[in-house]
Amino acid sequence: MRRKRRYSTQTIKTKNSVSNFPNYSKAKNNSSIWKKIFTWFFIIIVLAAASYFVYNINWQQDTINSTLFDTLSVGEQEIKPKQISEPIQPAPFKKTVQIEILNGCGVNGLTKIFEEFLRQEKFDVVNTDNYKENGKTNWGVRESRVIDNIGAPEQAERVAESLGIPFTNIVSREDPAAIYDVSVVLGRDFKNLKGFKDFSK
Repeated sequence: MRRKRRYSTQTIKTKNSVSNFPNYSKAKNNSSIWKKIFTWFFIIIVLAAASYFVYNINWQQDTINSTLFDTLSVGEQEIKPKQISEPIQPAPFKKTVQIEILNGCGVNGLTKIFEEFLRQEKFDVVNTDNYKENGKTNWGVRESRVIDNIGAPEQAERVAESLGIPFTNIVSREDPAAIYDVSVVLGRDFKNLKGFKDFSK
């Protein structure tokens, strides 16, 4: 009987020990599950933090680049030199035309009359004389004329216009040794020229 009881006692203990094993395994499984959950939760938090950090860094970099670009743009505008207007060109120097008056009709005192008139017209009369051709005095000039001695027809035209001499009576003979810019030859039509009536009184 004693042996049987011992056997039964051992059997009970064995049963109890066997019956308690599943409870221990279940607790162990529960603990493992919570560890996995905690691990995944931690990984998710780390990934979220890393993503936020990377996004924040990129956003700040874009902001810095944008601000820097705006600053450089403003700086370029500030550094850009102001538009400087073209310098005002001085008015072209209006050279005083130097004139000689030649008497080609033989009327005494005629050159003096037109000398006064042309000086009043702001021309520089530097000489008066008789008109000569081939070294001889020629008083047979019918129509008054203007001679361009230096190849400046615009000056000869100004003189002709002041005297009322047609431009068709302008002669151009450019002479490198010329002393006077323009020569005025007074012909027999001198009474039709401007200034004669005013200065012949």
